[in-house]
Amino acid sequence: MPETKQSVKQPVKQPVSGEQALQTILKDEQEFKTHMDKKWRWTIFSFGVIVILAGLGFWLIAMDMNRQTATSIAAIQQTSNAQIELNRQSLLSGLYSVNRLVQEEIPTRAERFEKFVVRAKGIILSHNAETDLTDQDMNAMLRENFNLAEQYGMNPWIFMAFAAVESDFTKGVQSDISSASGIVQFMPFTMKLVLQDQYVPGMEFDPIWACRAWYKYVLYLTESVGGDLKWTAAAYMSPQAIQFYEQDRSVEEFMTWITEISTNLIRYPFLIENKYNEYMNY
Repeated sequence: MPETKQSVKQPVKQPVSGEQALQTILKDEQEFKTHMDKKWRWTIFSFGVIVILAGLGFWLIAMDMNRQTATSIAAIQQTSNAQIELNRQSLLSGLYSVNRLVQEEIPTRAERFEKFVVRAKGIILSHNAETDLTDQDMNAMLRENFNLAEQYGMNPWIFMAFAAVESDFTKGVQSDISSASGIVQFMPFTMKLVLQDQYVPGMEFDPIWACRAWYKYVLYLTESVGGDLKWTAAAYMSPQAIQFYEQDRSVEEFMTWITEISTNLIRYPFLIENKYNEYMNY
């Protein structure tokens, strides 16, 4: 007999009611919500841990930076203190050196004046033992010379050189060939031109006034010839020397010209320069 197949009965699904479906949906939603809450809590917790760790890292970095900064500041401060001490020692050493120089090597103005007077008197008397300058004349003239040299920024030995060459340190001498008179042989016209309203006839013979007029006049000449002493001496003989100087001609050319029309010594500017150098090294 042929086999007969037995049929298998499939379970019959019961229809789901609306209330059951709603309960299922609510249950799923609750489960999903619970899952998401756990996930967000874990995310927030993880983020918090990360933030804390990051903050801790930044704090450690900041602490290290602060430590390095403090170390650097300490080093700088130490170097600064050392430099300050070095500067202080240098300053003290400098002040000591200045004080030592002032006390031992740099004379005061009074000391310089006293030394100048002693040397100048020795020069005058050795040059002309029969000078008509009294001791009072010398003191007054040398003081005026010293003061005016400081005032005009010149060397007092230049006046001494002119006085030696012009008059041999004689206040009452008068030229045989001109009206030049006194210790630096001023002509009355030149003296009056320099002193203007202060001029009184005969002032050429007063060594004090002659010194004052000489400084004013020679300062102008010196500035006109660039401070050259030989040219200053040449211009003292005749202001026309300034023109020779401005034309870049030599002192020798001027002296050749001036001695052809006058009795001036051809070596005059060189005599002045030589006397100045002699007195500077006296």
